[in-house]
Amino acid sequence: MKKITTLVFLFFLCPILLSGCGLFDFLDVDMNKAINKKNPDLCLKMENESRKERCLSGVAEAKKDEKICDLIKNAGRKNSCFSKTAFAKNDSKICERISNDTHKGSCYVLIASENKDENLCDKVPNKNTRAKCFMDIAIDKNDEKICEKAKIDSSITDCYSTIAKNKNDVGVCERMDEKSVGKNSCFSIMAEQMKDENVCLKVEEGINRDLCYRRVAVVIGGDLLCNKIEDEEARDICFSEVGIERLDENVCFKSESDRHQDTCLLKVAIAKASTMLCQSIKDERRKTDCFNSIARNEKDSSACVYLKDNDDRYKCSYAAAIEARDASQCEIIEKKGTRDKCFHNVAVRIKDSTVCAQIKDPSEKSSCEKSINLDKTQ
Repeated sequence: MKKITTLVFLFFLCPILLSGCGLFDFLDVDMNKAINKKNPDLCLKMENESRKERCLSGVAEAKKDEKICDLIKNAGRKNSCFSKTAFAKNDSKICERISNDTHKGSCYVLIASENKDENLCDKVPNKNTRAKCFMDIAIDKNDEKICEKAKIDSSITDCYSTIAKNKNDVGVCERMDEKSVGKNSCFSIMAEQMKDENVCLKVEEGINRDLCYRRVAVVIGGDLLCNKIEDEEARDICFSEVGIERLDENVCFKSESDRHQDTCLLKVAIAKASTMLCQSIKDERRKTDCFNSIARNEKDSSACVYLKDNDDRYKCSYAAAIEARDASQCEIIEKKGTRDKCFHNVAVRIKDSTVCAQIKDPSEKSSCEKSINLDKTQ
């Protein structure tokens, strides 16, 4: 496992492995001497081409002299040299020397970000990288006027919404283009942050406004607000989410959907360790999950008695016994063989041979005592 981790680490850290990654260049005395003296001639004396070019790149960066990069033949290392030198010199003009569009874009983004200069983002070739460049600088400057330059709807929405939240100003959303698909989302985010359902009135009617009411209802724990939601499914989800947020089963029961009601009851029952609420769950699988979770969390197998299936009851009791490190939790299991199996497995898990003495079957007891040192469960 350690070997695999090391290989993965090297793979990601050193994508140019074949051309020499220079992972341990910091230990190279001659290379460090050339970089410290800012002397490319010392690099040119090196016989290994990859080492020589890595050395030249380091000198170019240290000396802030992109002309040294021209001595490099390998395209990848030359591009890297230009990029590092451009950033060191804080000179975006050097980025244009980079032949690869991806690396060129990254070069412009680094300098644009460093100087908070959104005009440099226009030079980024890739539209997605360019959009993120505009968005990041707009957010950094807290200036929503820059957001529209991103051109991509999702980036524009994220940009306006983040700045609106930072300023705690719903007016930022209002300044979005009327045709923007993200305007409703911006208003919903602000309604949630401001805990103000009236902001939802700025959202167009229908599913978007329903979502806005739902977000506000959850954050304020207001189930009455769920009643304003027109769509039945969305309303049921709202009651379920508010019930979970408030840990209030009465709100759960307001959901007319069995599925969403069960989701709510499951969360509330586990949080309250209430087996009574588990019994109110209609779906049998979720009901089983409810009893199991309470038994594990409370380290008490008494919740397991409500399970009808013998296998489920065993798994539940065994899990509680392990969590509690208490073999007595196995005693609730009625079937002799299954109860002995529980004692056996708990004894192995907690490495306590005295637990084996509680096993009735002689063969199982002997097996238990032998298995303690082998970590061998049944």
